[in-house]
Amino acid sequence: MKNIKFLSFICAFTLFAAFNSCTQDIDPGGTAVESMCGEWVVYSADFDMSFLVRTSNTAADDADKIMVTDRTAAGTSSEFWGFTVKANCDLAAKTFSCTNADNEYWTETAGGVYTPYEIKISIRGGKITEKAIELPSGVKADKIEFEIWFEDIETAGAPADYYCMITGYRKSGFFEDDDFVYTGE
Repeated sequence: MKNIKFLSFICAFTLFAAFNSCTQDIDPGGTAVESMCGEWVVYSADFDMSFLVRTSNTAADDADKIMVTDRTAAGTSSEFWGFTVKANCDLAAKTFSCTNADNEYWTETAGGVYTPYEIKISIRGGKITEKAIELPSGVKADKIEFEIWFEDIETAGAPADYYCMITGYRKSGFFEDDDFVYTGE
């Protein structure tokens, strides 16, 4: 009889624990700079081209730094210059910048060997403005704008101290917006 009561207690406790665990809401949380992170469709008038930029938190999840890159989703190539840089940010003002920061971008060469692209990069005037651009889908998207300088900008025929203006919007995920390019005008 003791065994039956004990087994009944174990079964009841197990059912209670299983039911209770299913009803709890789990909040996985976010990153320290989550509101500044995303995938952006941007445009450079200097090179008359659009491409993707990604902003994300740092590996340490710093509250005052973001990563800015034109690296593709797979991470082995780029759509523009080949840059990945850690920038200082002000989360409240949604601004970011860096001066002579190391490029953390690596390119894949033959045979799966990765080579660093060692240049300095500066970003100035970086800003994210919430719901500033209306997309063809009718969605109001966040706007991103910044000026970027590359140590080897002269190889593209620009003066050594030239900053490229980059402007664009956070991807919406709607098909209607896929081919839209915001030129800042």
